[in-house]
Amino acid sequence: MKIFKVLLAAIVSTFGAGGTHADAIYTYTGNHFTTVDNFSPFSGYTTADFVTLTLRLTAPLADNLNLVSITPEVVDFFASDGLMSYGLASFPFTLLNFPTLEFSTNATGDITNWAVRLTAAPSISGSVIQTFNTPTQTFDEGENSLLCRPGCSGSNTNSPGTWNAVPAPTIGAGIPGLVAVCGGVLVWWRIRRLCGVEPPLTSV
Repeated sequence: MKIFKVLLAAIVSTFGAGGTHADAIYTYTGNHFTTVDNFSPFSGYTTADFVTLTLRLTAPLADNLNLVSITPEVVDFFASDGLMSYGLASFPFTLLNFPTLEFSTNATGDITNWAVRLTAAPSISGSVIQTFNTPTQTFDEGENSLLCRPGCSGSNTNSPGTWNAVPAPTIGAGIPGLVAVCGGVLVWWRIRRLCGVEPPLTSV
């Protein structure tokens, strides 16, 4: 009977801790570019391309923000404009290369306005991916000066995309974490019993 109490405590601990340290993930999907400028004989942007972003933050965005920079809270990102795609692993200095990551939220923390500009670094690609939806400007744009020399760009205006909050996985949470914890408890119990030692458990 005591072992079941220990397992119950493990279940409560595993699922209880799972939601307290979860990061927050936000994804952006823009609309197709309506204007492309390819100053190159090589193929560049097309009207089938669009901006996508994924931002992983240390915590969900606060309520009632007014274009506040959240750069210090970004722990990982992925950006694409259809021609160039990259993240923190491939361009680790991007978040140190004077990025713009500003957001406004409503009373429930939903994103209402934003200003995002990322320049890949270290890189000679000249890749700039940006999306703005502020009271003064609304556009998505991708620029590149390596994959289509001497340069190319794709953009749209007055057609903001959408942001979505995605639940972030937490290490140790859920069924895998529960299996690991319960398995460890059962192994410990079995060893103690084989050695003839009754574990001194107190009531839960």
